[in-house]
Amino acid sequence: MKHLKNFKLFEDAQKVAELNAKARDIDSKRNDLKSKAAETAKSARNEDDPLKTELLVLNTQKLSMQAEIAKIDLKINAIKIKQESNK
Repeated sequence: MKHLKNFKLFEDAQKVAELNAKARDIDSKRNDLKSKAAETAKSARNEDDPLKTELLVLNTQKLSMQAEIAKIDLKINAIKIKQESNK
């Protein structure tokens, strides 16, 4: 029985490690999206054509929303980590 308990602890620790790795991936994705949105907004300010400007603004909004979704994913992942840690 001792080995089963140790295996269970190892399994739980492995799940937490996987969730932590996923959180780091989501965070880097969020940072990339935020930087892309900033670059797109900067290029929208420099654009003379109003249609291209509108497309760039919409693309910036899309990237910002994706970054917010990634932020929510991070919060969900943090809750999952807490659940695994409490087992």
